[in-house]
Amino acid sequence: MKKMFSYDDYMLEKILESVNADELKLLISKKLNDILVTIKSHPIALNILQNSNTNANDFKVTFIDIDDSDTKKKDMISFLVSNKAISLAAKSIGAELKRGEEISDTELNTFKVTAYTNQNTFYNTSGRSITKIGRLVGKLFPNQYKQSGDPGKDIESFVNMYKAARDTSKFEIVKGDKIAHWYNEEQYVTGGGSMNNSCMRYGKCKNYLEFYTENEDKVSLVILKDTEDDKKIRGRAILWELESPSGRTFMDRIYTSKDSDIILFQDYAKENGWLHKKYQNMDGDGPWIDTKNGEKSYIDLVVDGLEDPGDGGYPYMDTMKYFDGDTISNDKDYLSEPKKLESTSGDAQEAGEWSDFYNEYIDIEGDDMIYCERGDGYRYDHDCFYSEFYGESIADDYAERYMTDCDLSDDGDSWRDDSDYVETHEGHTATNDYAENNLTYSEYHNEWLEESVWSDYMDDHISEDDAVEVYTDVEGSDTDWRVDDPSDGHYWKWEHDDEKYSNDITEAELREYHDLDEDED
Repeated sequence: MKKMFSYDDYMLEKILESVNADELKLLISKKLNDILVTIKSHPIALNILQNSNTNANDFKVTFIDIDDSDTKKKDMISFLVSNKAISLAAKSIGAELKRGEEISDTELNTFKVTAYTNQNTFYNTSGRSITKIGRLVGKLFPNQYKQSGDPGKDIESFVNMYKAARDTSKFEIVKGDKIAHWYNEEQYVTGGGSMNNSCMRYGKCKNYLEFYTENEDKVSLVILKDTEDDKKIRGRAILWELESPSGRTFMDRIYTSKDSDIILFQDYAKENGWLHKKYQNMDGDGPWIDTKNGEKSYIDLVVDGLEDPGDGGYPYMDTMKYFDGDTISNDKDYLSEPKKLESTSGDAQEAGEWSDFYNEYIDIEGDDMIYCERGDGYRYDHDCFYSEFYGESIADDYAERYMTDCDLSDDGDSWRDDSDYVETHEGHTATNDYAENNLTYSEYHNEWLEESVWSDYMDDHISEDDAVEVYTDVEGSDTDWRVDDPSDGHYWKWEHDDEKYSNDITEAELREYHDLDEDED
């Protein structure tokens, strides 16, 4: 029986039929990668992970990401066809590809390098296609997996595992004493993560949690129950019912045993139209994500009408740090006499902020203090620097741990993430912008060159250190550059004059031109 295709199948077929011979690496977003890691026991998930971000330019689709335009559909993904990505890369550097127009291998390679080194742009660009992940698997790995009938190995079972990994039905919102119950580490799944290392997980902290349990109309807790044991949780986050912005719910810092579950909390927040932290840290300044419109903001968050537990103590607060006995906010300037709730022993503190880096309270309002987006905290100005490239302040310790100080850069702005620099043929590191403006890319070496010469014979730039100049005619008037390796047959050396000649010039031709006898040296 002839297989029947749905309209979506038909459209995916038409999209891929339009792709020309241009192929790229299989690149997937961090969000998608984290989900696939949780189900890598399935061979399809493992195959995608193993093929992603390799050096193989074998795929007609790339830049694959989770699509959340419809929160009820958990198996939708977006992607770019490879020739579309190449066209966008060309456009980003001022070139324009026209339909049917041939481009050189050198140009094509430049466009590919541009795409690889500016990945974030392509995950957020317009013109992305959307389909179900099961359909795309068949295009990534044609005829490799059965559609169904082979549980644990076929596309159907992979899609089921993928959708289960993104399932938000295991969430529950609790109030009152149940908050203290689920805060206790005895209810956590075993493992690590931010939840199993949180400062409020101990039984001794129960009294501090009265701030939450006695304010049921303002505070609740969203929990993610474990799949195998619903008496255990894999994650939790405090929910605040806000006075400002009015009528909104804010999901505070997400604590999980596995980082990949953070995505599930964010999905659940989107289903409910909540605000949530963009970064899961102790910063009270933002930014926040408004899941109703996807916008990022730094607005003040305010909750009024709270009961003060008084001597019972206070929990450690990640975002809503300032409390005046009735109102809590992330901004102390909103309150007249705020206490700071950032102690692990239940105390309310005065001015200043605790720094894990310096292991002391610091005055974040001081002229010598800078908030480092890269470093997740405040640093004295001598312990950080401002990156013009990223538009962010970066802590020295963060840079040394996660970034590379490039040997070659413009204006001393040399620190880069892994995706924003290249290694040169000569063994140095160069920022992408420096490489594009000052270096030469060689297809022969498949590397950027600091010093190069053009070889007509190779039709490419080659490293000056690896190059040798040879004569291309018997008169010795014309020369060209070749790779300095006689074994490759690019040139040969005539013992008579100790000069190097192109391999298409024979010794007999030279002897004839120089009027030499056969036995004359």
